[in-house]
Amino acid sequence: MLFLTATCIGFATGALRSVLSLALVATLILFVFGGAALVSAGPVSFLSLGIAIAGYNVGVMALMGAVFAFDGRRQTA
Repeated sequence: MLFLTATCIGFATGALRSVLSLALVATLILFVFGGAALVSAGPVSFLSLGIAIAGYNVGVMALMGAVFAFDGRRQTA
């Protein structure tokens, strides 16, 4: 579920077509994980952070792949 959520966030952020928003959301993922680790009562698994970052990157790459695929099919008159 974490991977799917991060993928959707990456897909939605990539649709904004702003490098600033891509970097800001990636930084916010790290800050939110850090905040959750600070208030956590038990040990924190960094595997969850890796899964979230991987899902975010997959979402951004999937959107860019779709943009390139559909842009190449466009015909010019």
